[in-house]
Amino acid sequence: MSMYVRQLTIDELTEIQKLKASKTKPARQVQRAKIIWFSHQKTKVPQIATKVALCSASVRKWIRRFNQLGLSGLLDAPRHKTLRRWCTHRPSEILYSRNTWESDCTGSD
Repeated sequence: MSMYVRQLTIDELTEIQKLKASKTKPARQVQRAKIIWFSHQKTKVPQIATKVALCSASVRKWIRRFNQLGLSGLLDAPRHKTLRRWCTHRPSEILYSRNTWESDCTGSD
C-alpha cells in the first residue's frame, strides 16, 4: 500500500512551494517540504527517500506528521531538557575544567 500526503489546501501548497525552494530556511525544513511536495506529486515513499537521502521510515514519519499537524508538523519538535553537566553552585570547578581543557588543546601549560 502506498502512502501519500493528504489533499493540500491552497495556502499549504503555496507555502510548501516557497519552503522547498528556500535558500535561507533551515535545511531540515526544506528537506521536509520536499518530502511533502514529492508525495503530493504521487511519488512513492522509496523514491522520495532516495531523492532526499533519508530512509523510507523517516519519509513516512514526516508525511504522517504533516497529515496530522499541517505545516507546523514540519518544524522540529521541542527537545527534552538535557541534564546539566556541571553544578551551578560550584563555578570554580567549571573554571578549572575549562582552563584544563584549553591548555590541553593549545599545548600550553
